[in-house]
Amino acid sequence: METEEELNAKIVEITLLIQKKHPELSKFLNEMPITIPNESSPEINIKILEEYYESLCTIIKKYKLPHVNTMTTVSEVLNILKERGYTVDFNLKENHLLYNNSMTLSPGEFVVDKHYRFEGLSDPADEAIVYAISSTKGDIKGTLVNGYGIYSEPVTNEMLQALKENPHSVGAKNKSNIMEEKFNEATPQRPDGDRLIDATMVTIDLPAFMQQIKQEAVWKDSDRNAITVYKTNGMRIVLIALHAGAEMVKHTANGIINLHVIEGQIKFSTDERVVELSKGQIVALHKRIPHNVLAIEESIFLLTLTTTLEETK
Repeated sequence: METEEELNAKIVEITLLIQKKHPELSKFLNEMPITIPNESSPEINIKILEEYYESLCTIIKKYKLPHVNTMTTVSEVLNILKERGYTVDFNLKENHLLYNNSMTLSPGEFVVDKHYRFEGLSDPADEAIVYAISSTKGDIKGTLVNGYGIYSEPVTNEMLQALKENPHSVGAKNKSNIMEEKFNEATPQRPDGDRLIDATMVTIDLPAFMQQIKQEAVWKDSDRNAITVYKTNGMRIVLIALHAGAEMVKHTANGIINLHVIEGQIKFSTDERVVELSKGQIVALHKRIPHNVLAIEESIFLLTLTTTLEETK
């Protein structure tokens, strides 16, 4: 059970969130149960604090039902979709979806009603997509959470087509040998979805991207920001900015990585070595080696993540 101090801290946090990001909801705060002692209520116990905190959560949840595009975390999306009837948990297999331990859905037996993509900030390889899926087979609705990029599960081309359709693709109906251009999918942070990330040739304007990620709210409200500037089968390039003291905690990558410092100074550590890198310096690391990155000062760097040919099949 949470202590009074912990509950008060959570109440303050969510109240500040409402006042900062949803000021239009502040009018409801006066309608909430009392949370400070007075003559008629001399004692505030744990139960009252818990009920008050839940009431704050409720008004945000109700507000976000018609505002799904403002959701910024996977858990928020899953909770809202569950309320909308997507109650089944799907697991992605190579050529089907698995649910209820042994039941399956093959391509053609389900449709993706909506999907939400989230870019990982603590680990750029840790992107994810939440799929809202329905099927007339058994009249079921559920969700699938899948890694995005080099950690994603290997699936057949047929499953990829069933799961992922990009409305911004150019030449989707053109069966010539011209490479299909691909754009980023819209995200809660970047809803436009108009950034070219894969083509026969892609030019990357680093100064423009550096300026963009430092102007976005995430940079101002947290200790980091990141943007994928190129992504194709087997490789992704991510521009990452870290405030001084920010750390990408120890993690591993399934492919070789390359980190190129553009601004600032960072400390790159493995279990065996620690190196400090400044502007213009690069470190390369083989796959599956645990490592972490600490910004000694405000820093920006390019992270290139690759996979082996076997892993991209």
